[in-house]
Amino acid sequence: MKPAVIPPHLTGKELLEFLVKNEALILHAKKSEIKRADAVFYRTMYVTDKGTLVDKAQVETEQVAPSKLKAALVINTTNWLDSHGDVHIPGIWRKSLADNKRKGFYLLDCHQRAFDKVIADSCEGTTKNLLWQELGFNIPGATEALIFTGIIEKDRNPFMFDQYLKGYVKEHSVGMRYIKMVTCIDDEDYPVQKENWDKYIEMVANREDAEASGYFWAVLEAQVMEGSAVLFGSNCMTPAMSLEDITDNSSKNHSRSGTDNQPDHSTEQQPQDTSKGTDYEKIANTILSF
Repeated sequence: MKPAVIPPHLTGKELLEFLVKNEALILHAKKSEIKRADAVFYRTMYVTDKGTLVDKAQVETEQVAPSKLKAALVINTTNWLDSHGDVHIPGIWRKSLADNKRKGFYLLDCHQRAFDKVIADSCEGTTKNLLWQELGFNIPGATEALIFTGIIEKDRNPFMFDQYLKGYVKEHSVGMRYIKMVTCIDDEDYPVQKENWDKYIEMVANREDAEASGYFWAVLEAQVMEGSAVLFGSNCMTPAMSLEDITDNSSKNHSRSGTDNQPDHSTEQQPQDTSKGTDYEKIANTILSF
């Protein structure tokens, strides 16, 4: 997806010439918008409270009416050329995550900023270096994954909770704002942009796509705005990590406290008070003595 300031009819050398002559305008335009880099792959793992993996059928059989899920979602990955023409460089989220450590991030329904579209809030944002193969992709190399960990509660958004519970949510997206980026062009006629190309092209996992277009933007720093559940994506290397049911069912296993635990003797036969009245045992012994 090219920025709106780039004429759609330009191709080849004419396009590269335009990118260089209007680089400042293009970078300003990209930094002025909120980017939504979507994911198009979703894989869920279910675990018990002891961390043991179980299949979905077992979870649905054993768990009754879940109402709270702990989710770990890969919102974005670096080193991948997405449909915006961007390659996120490792370290892109460092400052943003440090600035937002206490506040946390929203998980939204399709980037809609409304109270009824909030799926979870106060999500913790972290990064983790992972092999592509650890994310389920059979390609060499590694990436820095942006991971949101948060609690999805049924009471907050019943519809989206149900979508997650049934495994219908298969893509996620990061809402972000560009801070620092450079233009990379594979052409010796543009020495500055060619130097950028040579510096970053080795990082690109889908290098063939970058070489086919002849240019991309290396994003060095960006601000995380939010993460979202979406239908379609631009970065296909961003699976979900896990969903864990953490519904509190402990009250079902606890006996009630206080006087409710005491046995009810209201219908039991009460013992007779033999300290007063007729002593029948004494009478019987007297009769037997005759």
